[in-house]
Amino acid sequence: MKQPLSLSVAALLVAGMLSHRPADAQSYRTVAAHQPPVYCLAFSPDGAALVSGHADGSVKLWDPGQPGQHTTLGRHLRVVYGVAFSSDGRTVASGSHDHTVKLWDAADKKELATLRGFRGRVYSVAFSPDGETLATGGGVFVTAGEARLWDVSGRKQTGSFEGLTHWSRSVAFSPEGNTLATGGGRLLRPGQLRLWNVADPKQPITLTGPRDEVLCVAFSPDGKTLATAGRDMAVRLFDASEGKPRAVLRGHTAEVFFVGYAAGGEVIVSAAMDNSVRFWDAKGGGQTGMIYDPLWGRRDGEVFSVALSPDGKQLALGTLYGRIKLWSVPDLAHRLREPLYRVVRTARRSDHVRLPPRPR
Repeated sequence: MKQPLSLSVAALLVAGMLSHRPADAQSYRTVAAHQPPVYCLAFSPDGAALVSGHADGSVKLWDPGQPGQHTTLGRHLRVVYGVAFSSDGRTVASGSHDHTVKLWDAADKKELATLRGFRGRVYSVAFSPDGETLATGGGVFVTAGEARLWDVSGRKQTGSFEGLTHWSRSVAFSPEGNTLATGGGRLLRPGQLRLWNVADPKQPITLTGPRDEVLCVAFSPDGKTLATAGRDMAVRLFDASEGKPRAVLRGHTAEVFFVGYAAGGEVIVSAAMDNSVRFWDAKGGGQTGMIYDPLWGRRDGEVFSVALSPDGKQLALGTLYGRIKLWSVPDLAHRLREPLYRVVRTARRSDHVRLPPRPR
């Protein structure tokens, strides 16, 4: 269960005292540089380790307190789309374009197993709260989506979720572990968003509202709300028990690929390809702050993957330029009470690097 931030930090975030201007460039620490494009990130339960998945198929383990130092756990044959730590921090799972999921020993830094049999790419992996089950999401674009359950210790499939007509881009367990959320769809079609009873998945709850493919789903710490986002650029909140829509948060100007909770569930964090990470009041729905404002010193595609530590105090950003940046959320909240930037340099055309688009 995620631990809440201090009341002072939560109050600053929720009360709207954060400036809407971009954060100062010195308010982060670079953990990694000159790496292959970073497609996915995940913190260990204690926040002491960070795992990354890269465009070259590598899976790397980082100590946030030792910038530049990492261990390469191993490689997939193609790009890694999703990574996750088990609840005890001992196991890492990674899902790849190569139609496999690999399990890694985070302590011994070695591969434990390769899970096969997928019909298509694996975009998302998530451990159940007890760490005994792994959920995977993926599929074949124009054929069918896949969401499966695996016994982590036995390395075998224990269940699947039927009726997904397009691939599943994100999977997430509820805090109790009895519900699985799947989000996906097809480009330029209404998103496919469902809530499944893990014990009896025959009659899922279908959620409506997303106008395009759903790219990310996340439960609030109390399990009562499901936050989703995707290509329609909106963050949507749903009642997690009945699937009824609660709110739509707008402000991003490009597809939103990350959504998560901080400050004990009082704050929602979202990140998009508009080069911004935004903070929202989870109750009132208003935007309370942002970093990397796309209108200031914009570098297209800079923010490409995001992870929040379980205690909500660390925010990791991965980039298409191969950097991993680490922000302190309490420090960020404190510093954003006033405008911070001194001189903002608009990138020259020659500064931009042409990079491949985010995979469809």
